[in-house]
Amino acid sequence: MTVANVPEAVMMARRSPEDIHYIVIHHSGTPNGNVAIFRDYHIHQLGWGDVGYHYVICNGNGGPDGEVQEGRNILFAGAHAPGRNNDSVGICLVGDFTQSKPTSAQMLALYGLIKDLMRRYPITPDRVLAHKEVNETDCPGSLDVAAIRAALIRPPAPKIRVGNIELEGIMVDGKVYAPVRALIDALNYRVDWDEATRTVNITQGGKQ
Repeated sequence: MTVANVPEAVMMARRSPEDIHYIVIHHSGTPNGNVAIFRDYHIHQLGWGDVGYHYVICNGNGGPDGEVQEGRNILFAGAHAPGRNNDSVGICLVGDFTQSKPTSAQMLALYGLIKDLMRRYPITPDRVLAHKEVNETDCPGSLDVAAIRAALIRPPAPKIRVGNIELEGIMVDGKVYAPVRALIDALNYRVDWDEATRTVNITQGGKQ
């Protein structure tokens, strides 16, 4: 994952990596934006020392779609979620998710960024929060952060390769099982169902 580095402004209260336990996800509430735009607004309109977010994920309007831009230095407390600023990372996706959805590129970038942060800091999936789970707000709109948490907890399905074909298996009690229909299709075998004996017969000779 590539993070676009943007020059920093004056930093705020410093913290150690061990202090970082949460991720708070935001939307910008605007159709376009980037770190430079938000930094200018936060400093000159709100009077803050720097942009409030640690990362901004662009949507193609103000920056390349899916580009992760670095905002406030992560080792300084953010200004994005009162009550959680000191121990969280603020991630803002550009867009108004009360009116639209994040782009596919934004979501891929978000998952990649979250997984990277979880490797670097003591953050667990249950501590990935929507802004509205921290403060009274509708941010980040309809973005389903609960589904993001579930996806982070659920391990990826095991892969089964048959020649040049890749199938998705099922893991049960440490064993990987292949879906029968998908497997026989990959092998170009024939499958017949015997209703009388309730038996699946798999033979060479082409798919049926």
